[in-house]
Amino acid sequence: MAARRSSKRATVQAAFKRDTLLDKALTATRESRPIEFKEEFDVRSTRDWCEILKDIVAMANTGGGVILVGLDNKGEPVGSDVRALLDLDSADLANKIVS
Repeated sequence: MAARRSSKRATVQAAFKRDTLLDKALTATRESRPIEFKEEFDVRSTRDWCEILKDIVAMANTGGGVILVGLDNKGEPVGSDVRALLDLDSADLANKIVS
């Protein structure tokens, strides 16, 4: 029973940390260790995949983070079309990381 409470508490704390980081990222005016801006991401581009996977691995190794696509290095929207990224299946992302 105590293990279940501890697990539930850890899940709630992780969700709170994630939401707090996302709030910070959405109002950030510059990049930082846990916050990365990408002006664009073309799901068909090998170069873009290599770049974003490098960022994901770096964030995973340093406590997490968030990548926001469609923003310049000051956090301003650039008008990129991110529909293809939004349509991307998360399993495809996982497959790219594993392969």
